[in-house]
Amino acid sequence: MGKKLITLNKTHETHLTEYMKRVDGFIYDVTENQPIEKWRMFSPLKSEALRLHNELGKAAMKEEINPIGIAEWVFMLPNFLLFGSLGFASALKTPDNVSEINGLIERLYVDMSETIIELDTMLVEKEAKEKKKKSKNKTKKQND
Repeated sequence: MGKKLITLNKTHETHLTEYMKRVDGFIYDVTENQPIEKWRMFSPLKSEALRLHNELGKAAMKEEINPIGIAEWVFMLPNFLLFGSLGFASALKTPDNVSEINGLIERLYVDMSETIIELDTMLVEKEAKEKKKKSKNKTKKQND
């Protein structure tokens, strides 16, 4: 991966890392019958997506963005990579490979949708833990 990935927690890191592997596989598949330069052309796009994700992540970790912004940030990298991958693959379409690339696009979309569901579940669980912790602290202060 190269650059350090800023994440909300270990679960976030795991889901993003797995999704990025799927994106790499997608790029490999859509460029399989292309010159190697085509495969390499995706790297700057992915690096830029990681840079933007990490910049907003730094603000999120410092609580410089509100909770809604944090939730948007959690989903940002999968969305950046999906739309970047779709554009990249669309540029490679020819009459000979259009159905193959469309099938790969559909698979990537399913992968992204599953990742979004996993990240949403992570946020719900995180929020529930935080509420429980706040409730315990409030009860503890009242008993002191």
